[in-house]
Amino acid sequence: MPLPTIPGVVRASARGLMPSGKQWANVLHCRYAGGASTPGTTEITALDALLVRLWSGSVFGAGQAWLPNCNTAVTLIDITYYVLFGGAPPLIFAHAAAGALATTSLPSEVACVVTHRTGTRGRSYRGRTFLPAPVTSHVSAGGVLIAGDITTTLAQFSGCQSALAAIQWQIGVASYLHSTFADATSFTMDNRFDVIRHRKG
Repeated sequence: MPLPTIPGVVRASARGLMPSGKQWANVLHCRYAGGASTPGTTEITALDALLVRLWSGSVFGAGQAWLPNCNTAVTLIDITYYVLFGGAPPLIFAHAAAGALATTSLPSEVACVVTHRTGTRGRSYRGRTFLPAPVTSHVSAGGVLIAGDITTTLAQFSGCQSALAAIQWQIGVASYLHSTFADATSFTMDNRFDVIRHRKG
């Protein structure tokens, strides 16, 4: 499906490698100034400085970036920003980051899911981020993600959202079907693992 035209919105595509050597990607959508202004390089640079911290970097409050839960072979290579209004070329920001743990990783196709929820019901108004696989020590009895990771990850997403609001940005859900954007009002995460088959070695 081609990219839609949505005023003020950028598509942020973070990518890196898994221990299998396959690539992982996380796509988020953010809107600048409520859609009343088209963001340029300065605004997107400020967005990137905060958004990258979802995967690597300083914590927001009681949160934690995700890569510290992962094996050192899990990397973040870059984040590419596509402006969905005005036809500007994409901006690519390199990020040489990696997981912090040398212990055994879960299989590369395993993913932990953060759901982005908005004030409107329906699939077009709900987004998901499939985070890379953590190490096996982050699995508790019953084969589920440990509770602490859920708490700190949700705190990191919520903290990022608050920090972005201070510079007129907002994480949300872009509907390519309806060419609309809805602000994320909350983030949720359960302890079950999903499978992303193309990440498998």
